[in-house]
Amino acid sequence: MLSIFDETLLHHETMKLLAGFFSFILFSFFSGKETKPTFEKYYQKGVEEVRQYNYPAAIYYLDSAALLQPDRDSVYSLIAHSYRFLGKPQNAIEYCNKCLLLNPRNANAYFTRGTCIAQINLFNDTIFTDSITKLIKKHKGNEKWLTKNIWSRYYIPAQTSGMYDYGKAIEDITKTIQLDSSQAYYYSYRAYYFYWLNQPEKAKPDYDRAIELEPNNANHYLNRGIFNEKYSSPGNARDDYSKGIRLDSNYAELYERRGRLYRDVFYDKEYACKDFRKATLLGRFIEDMDDYCKPNQIDSLLHGQYSYPAWRHDFNNCYCPNPKDMFNPETDTIKEIELVPGHKQKMIDIKDSEKTTWEFEDGRVIEISKKTKERWLKEEEERKKKTPTL
Repeated sequence: MLSIFDETLLHHETMKLLAGFFSFILFSFFSGKETKPTFEKYYQKGVEEVRQYNYPAAIYYLDSAALLQPDRDSVYSLIAHSYRFLGKPQNAIEYCNKCLLLNPRNANAYFTRGTCIAQINLFNDTIFTDSITKLIKKHKGNEKWLTKNIWSRYYIPAQTSGMYDYGKAIEDITKTIQLDSSQAYYYSYRAYYFYWLNQPEKAKPDYDRAIELEPNNANHYLNRGIFNEKYSSPGNARDDYSKGIRLDSNYAELYERRGRLYRDVFYDKEYACKDFRKATLLGRFIEDMDDYCKPNQIDSLLHGQYSYPAWRHDFNNCYCPNPKDMFNPETDTIKEIELVPGHKQKMIDIKDSEKTTWEFEDGRVIEISKKTKERWLKEEEERKKKTPTL
């Protein structure tokens, strides 16, 4: 016969065994539940792989999720996104179509499909190419018809066997913007396609809108700068490249493009070579830089190592707010300087007591007279008043 103490001890031991048993059962139950495949598990894993740019793994997990719940449009949208970045636009378009059948208001699917359509070279389709070629031959000489039906829809690179349906791509991205107008890159892509279809009046507002939505993104200024080089003015292009550089001082292409403007348009060897050297330090290869930036005898004698003397600046090559009116006869004189025999330059010489400086968007500082600066500041104020605010 057990004592009260022994009975109590036995009772506690029994309870401990029972508790352990139930804990084991519960653990086994929930552990088994965790290892069972679920839609959420595959979907979240797929999203994580997309964020890590591991697109093959993302497609595996998202396809597994789609098998469990084939009515979830977001899964197909992400699979399409993954195929797009793997360079398989046809596969991406297939999944975009599946997504849009389930949800015709999925903005991401329209965007992905549009950008993938723009990647497909239609010359690979012999039947399509033959029919388009026949149309072009049939309407040869009718520029109005060709512009409306061919040139305003298809991008055909010069001297290459390629044709891309940018018109159809624009249709999809326009639907994207109608559904979600908050993303700058939607406008940037559509502007790019308008640019290559030679429709600057449609591209310009999209470039501006992208910058308005993301004013601190240097890439938008690069894109608009390239547009301005072709359709606007070199000065506007230079200003955009300079703004981009201020936002990202390690963006090599911005330096290269601004340097080419200084070299080819503004004929400013000093600033062109500064930009070229910076671009090469950041990894860009500029084929003709070494020959162009090699100092010659005149450069060395006139300016030293590409640095103009501080007390004067070149009268002919000053790109100022109002270059025709920059000379102030009350304070300035014109000197014709001949530092090298047979090589003369006209320079503005400003009295020391009247000197001040003017700083441009690209970081250049020139010396001007105080009265000239007052006049330029007044012109800028008047221009700002006339410019409508958004």
